[in-house]
Amino acid sequence: MWPDVDDLCRLLAAGVNVCSTAGFITGRTMAPDQLARLRATAEAGNATLFGTGVNPGFANLFALLSTQICDRVDAVRITESVDSTDYASGETEASVGYGMALDDPGLPDRTRDGTQVFEEAVALIGDALGVEFDEIVFHADYGAASADRDLGYLRIPRGTVSSIDGRWTGRAFGRDVVVAHFQWIKGAREDAPFAIRHGYYVEVDGEPKVRSQFQIFPGAGWTEADYMGLGMIMTAMPAVNAIPAVVAAPAGIATHATLPLVCARGYVSPGP
Repeated sequence: MWPDVDDLCRLLAAGVNVCSTAGFITGRTMAPDQLARLRATAEAGNATLFGTGVNPGFANLFALLSTQICDRVDAVRITESVDSTDYASGETEASVGYGMALDDPGLPDRTRDGTQVFEEAVALIGDALGVEFDEIVFHADYGAASADRDLGYLRIPRGTVSSIDGRWTGRAFGRDVVVAHFQWIKGAREDAPFAIRHGYYVEVDGEPKVRSQFQIFPGAGWTEADYMGLGMIMTAMPAVNAIPAVVAAPAGIATHATLPLVCARGYVSPGP
């Protein structure tokens, strides 16, 4: 679930290319010596490391694609707005602060640490657009559960965190230039201090303004019980589909900004 530098270096040193969804996009948030070790090992092993997922990952590529028709970009905002009640990954969800008291002094740091990969996503977009940020900052607001909840994989007592409205923001030129925004709730929607929009939204301010959206729906025959499986598909496939491009890439660390177009090659259905 999280990148392990020792494991990655063993693979890369052996010449094994790595496509990962384990909380890695650029390595920016790693300790400098760890990132330098990954780069050096990848180059020595003639191997490539690539990190992705649906968000961060594909959502950032979608945002960059949305800027392609612009001759001026003032700001890029990416919003993931979802009810994740059925996402049964207790360790992941507890790591961002669900179930904590809203006045717990450690809550902001818990959410910051648990979502730090979004800082790497902001940096990726900045690198791709040729922007050097003055700073990348984090802020979050929270909503409380109106009743005790036992989700099976996570308990959320009444009055503790049941919704998170977080923003990682890259600032330059005295303004917010890139924002990775997530709105997540667990349980009854009336608890959230924001309206869930059920999807992914990109807003590009500039010339022209661009508004893009993608939403995820299950195919025929799926039920609500299959939600977790759907989430795993859309998280894994950006990595799986990138394998040929990563194998062909130069040794080192690859990102969505350096790989050629990745699509679902070989997955076109011959019929029903």
